[in-house]
Amino acid sequence: MDEKGSGRRQKIMSIENVSIQRAFSGPILENISFDVKAGEFLSIVGASGAGKTSLLLAMAGLIQPVSGKIFLKNDEVTAPRVAIGLVYQSYALFPWRTALENVEFGLELQDVPRIKRRQMAIEALELVGLSEDKQKYPIELSGGMQQRVAIARELVNKPDVLLLDEVFSALDILTRRQTEEQILHIQKKLGITIVLVTHMVDQALALSDRAIVISGGAIKRIIQLEGKTPRSTDAPEFRKLLHSTEAMIKPLSKIEIFMKDMETVTTGR
Repeated sequence: MDEKGSGRRQKIMSIENVSIQRAFSGPILENISFDVKAGEFLSIVGASGAGKTSLLLAMAGLIQPVSGKIFLKNDEVTAPRVAIGLVYQSYALFPWRTALENVEFGLELQDVPRIKRRQMAIEALELVGLSEDKQKYPIELSGGMQQRVAIARELVNKPDVLLLDEVFSALDILTRRQTEEQILHIQKKLGITIVLVTHMVDQALALSDRAIVISGGAIKRIIQLEGKTPRSTDAPEFRKLLHSTEAMIKPLSKIEIFMKDMETVTTGR
């Protein structure tokens, strides 16, 4: 049911009347507004090309909306900051650095002393279950393990909000389920706020406290979810909600997706 119980937590981020458009095209999102609650697992779900990643990039301060504002703890987000971590679908690891050295990279840029950053990186890798693999290079790690290194690289900064951009979509189903459970464990242990962008409706409904459904450039529904996560996707009530949610999402045609991908390549947005 929509929004029930969502006020039990204080908000940590606010997205207020945000509109986003790509260069040489019309708006992809118009007047989007919602709050992110502290400590919640929030999913933004929609078809490919719906503007989910663009919204996430705006929340991270990497692109600016054409109108509207985004706030973190009442402070407007206009540029990237350590308090907002972002993990991409592609792992973006440095192949010449070990897992430990990859996690340390951001701390190096912040001039954290070597001994301290080494300990912080070790702790972050322990959180994602890779303490025994810290000296391995990316080529020695599976896709799921590389993704966990990328997550640890953001967790080491102790962000208030962790943004995840389709981080499970390239994984096989078994690895995906294991990584999802790892993320839920981390989220519960740290009490961190997580915002996941995904096109997989079942994933959003199984993992989240709330799911925001985006289609046609607008929010179609905000679904308040209850019960222990991950939820059983075989339960009749879950299947009913899954089917009704999928019906709200209008997928773009292949040519529309192709044109949006071409705009992303040529404009970087």
